Amino acid sequence: MRTVHKTGLAAAAALAGLTAAVVPGSSASAAPSAAAPSVKTAARAGGVAAAAGCPVTRFGHAGRYKCHTRVMDAYWDSRPGYDETFVIAPDRTIWHIWGRSGGWKRMPNGGKADNMAGYDTANGRTVAVWVGSTKWCTNYKNNKWNAWHKCRG
Repeated sequence: MRTVHKTGLAAAAALAGLTAAVVPGSSASAAPSAAAPSVKTAARAGGVAAAAGCPVTRFGHAGRYKCHTRVMDAYWDSRPGYDETFVIAPDRTIWHIWGRSGGWKRMPNGGKADNMAGYDTANGRTVAVWVGSTKWCTNYKNNKWNAWHKCRG
């Protein structure tokens, strides 16, 4: 990735001590209509989910992400403002939201991660995550997110 916009690479050292992580890959993803747990849902669940994540709101939709991980705003074009946001949920699933998404959506292809690594616009859209100390990527091509793979370079 030539022009990676890095977020949270310093956190990689801290993540290296985590237990073995599930690599992004072949497990099925949630249905497209699934939404990240809302702040209200977490509060009704007795505060357990609320304690397990930090609040994040983008494009008017509230959700929760894994505390101490990066909320990554991606700027895909030259227009002002971010175009899409990516987070790691408390259960390590990867979620994203964009202006017309209608709410938080789980990233396809069953990926799980420990932190966001960055994004790249040099060859379309590429998103990178940390799984332990290994960086995994997915690319948006042909109107879909493709399979997770180890990042090159």
